[in-house]
Amino acid sequence: MDIVVYVLLAVILALGAALAIVLARRADSRAQGALADTVQRVEHSLREQERTLAGLVNERLDRSEKAQAEPAAKLARITETVERLEKRQQAAMAAPAVPAAANPDVTGSIQTSKEETRLPVAEGWRLRDFYQGRALVESRNGILFDIGPGSNLPGLGRVETIKRENGRLVVVAKNGVIIALSEERRPPYVPYRY
Repeated sequence: MDIVVYVLLAVILALGAALAIVLARRADSRAQGALADTVQRVEHSLREQERTLAGLVNERLDRSEKAQAEPAAKLARITETVERLEKRQQAAMAAPAVPAAANPDVTGSIQTSKEETRLPVAEGWRLRDFYQGRALVESRNGILFDIGPGSNLPGLGRVETIKRENGRLVVVAKNGVIIALSEERRPPYVPYRY
């Protein structure tokens, strides 16, 4: 009987092992199926991400190509313009100057004399003093102005220059000139000391 028990035990153990193997295979096949489903989902997700990334990369490349094309086109237009201007300049320099036919009626322009272009003398204004490129002038109303080039005088406009002309000091403004009196400038008063 001992042998029979051992044989039965061996058979039970063998059947148990076979059952365990079958159950393990079923569990493995289920796990493999679940794993296969997961792998397929991941592959699908990766393909979608790859398409999205490819679209973004293509979009960025298109933008960068356009951004590079615009300055290149502007540079090309500028280069063409410069070349045209250089050709015009060379053509103008190369073309000989054609003298105008002498017309006996045309004698030339008349140059105006210095006196004709001279500004009028401002009536009522007096140049009182001159120092360090500035002048002290008195208006018609007795108001004193300390002026220099660029100053504005009422009625005469902007002062263009203060200069010595024909031995006289002259203030040249936009609308007239102020001329100093012919009297000589006296030295400042220095009191006599005892």
